[in-house]
Amino acid sequence: MKVLYISYDGAAEPIPQSQVLTYLKEINKKGVAFYWLSFEKRDSPLRSAEKRKAFREELLKSNIRWFSLPYHKRPYLLAKIFDILSGILYSSYLVIRCKINIVHGRGEVSSFMCLILKKCLFKLKFIYDRRGYMAEDYVEGGMWKGRGSPFYRLLKFIDKSLLSSSDAVVVLTERIKKILIGENDKIADKISTIPCCVDLKKFRYNSSKNIKLLTDLKLQDKFVFIYLGSLGTWYLLNEMVDFFILAKRQIPNAHFLILSMSEHSVVRDVFFRKSQTEEDFTLLKSPPGLVQNYISLADAALIFIKPVFSKLSSSPTKFAECLSCGLPVVINSNIGDCDELIRPNRIGVIVDKFDNHGYQKALEKLKGLMDEGQILRQRCRKVAEDFYPLSLGAEKYWRLYRKITS
Repeated sequence: MKVLYISYDGAAEPIPQSQVLTYLKEINKKGVAFYWLSFEKRDSPLRSAEKRKAFREELLKSNIRWFSLPYHKRPYLLAKIFDILSGILYSSYLVIRCKINIVHGRGEVSSFMCLILKKCLFKLKFIYDRRGYMAEDYVEGGMWKGRGSPFYRLLKFIDKSLLSSSDAVVVLTERIKKILIGENDKIADKISTIPCCVDLKKFRYNSSKNIKLLTDLKLQDKFVFIYLGSLGTWYLLNEMVDFFILAKRQIPNAHFLILSMSEHSVVRDVFFRKSQTEEDFTLLKSPPGLVQNYISLADAALIFIKPVFSKLSSSPTKFAECLSCGLPVVINSNIGDCDELIRPNRIGVIVDKFDNHGYQKALEKLKGLMDEGQILRQRCRKVAEDFYPLSLGAEKYWRLYRKITS
C-alpha cells in the first residue's frame, strides 16, 4: 500500500512535527509506505540542502520518503494558484514514478490537489483529511470581511466538492461530523472522527515533578498555570491573563508559565499593561520535542480559544498533551468535543463567560478538583489513554486505507 500524503504546512513546523510525523511513523508499522510532500516557507530550517538531506535520511529509517516544494505567500491569490499547480505537477510525477494508489490530503488546499489527481489524471483513492473549517476560519479570524466575499463562496464550493468526491472523510470532532451529515447525509458512510492524538510514551504522567527543572526556573513552591502553543488570532491571551490575575488573588503563589514560539515582547506587553511583574510569569521558547518536560511542572493548563462556529471542528493538540501528562484543563466552552469529555469525567473546568463571574465559578470548581490530588491527575491520564492514544488514531487511519482499497 503506497500513500502520497500532501500537507500544505512545512515539515519542521510544530503541528506537522507533533501530528503528521508521529502518525506516519505509527501507521507505517502496519506496512504502509508513505511519500510525504510538504511546502516549505522561506524561514524553514529545512530550506538548506544539508538539513533537508539529514531530515530525509532520518525519515527513510521509518520507510517515509519526504519531498518538498517552496511555499509562496504573495501575492496571495496568485501564490496559492502557483503552489497548487506546482503541487499537482510534482504529485503527478510521484504517482507515476512510485506507483501510488492512495492520495491523502491534509486540509483543503492539499486535498484540492488530491481531488484533481483523482478526478482528472489518475485512478486513485482519495482521503479528505478535513482539519477544520477553512472558509469559516478566514471569516471568524478576521482575514476576510464577511461571508459574501467571492473567496468565501469559492472555498465553500471546494469543500462541498471534496466531501462528495472523496473516498473517505476524516474530521476531528463528533460535533462537526453530525453537522456535516445533517447538511449532506450521503457522506454518512464515509466520514470518520479521528481527534488529534498524542504519543502516550512521550507525554507521560509522573506523580512527582522534576525538582531540578523547577529549581532552574525558580518555580519551586509555586502553583503553576501553563499555556503552550501559538498566540494571537484564535488564542485569547488577554482573557487568560485576566483569569490568572483573579486566580492569584486566591492562590498567592500562582505563576503563569507560557511555552510559545510567538513573539515574546507582545506577551510581555499584555502582562505589564495589566500591572503584572516579571515575577508573575515565565516565557519560554521550547522545541516540540521538549514540551512534555515543562507540562509536567504545572498544576493546571489554561486554554482559552475564540468560541466561534469554526472551533466546533477543533481538537486542540495541547488539550490531549496536557491530559496525557495528568494535568487538569481550564478551557472555555464550545471548543470541539472538549465539553463532552470534561464535564462527565471531571478532568478540568469549563469557563462559560469571559468575565470575573465566569472566572470565579471556574476557580471554585478547580479548587474542588485540586483537593483530590493524585486521583485527579490519574483520572486525566486515564481519559487520555481512552480517547487520545496515538495507536488508536493510527489504527483508525489504517482501517480507512484498507476499507477504500478493498
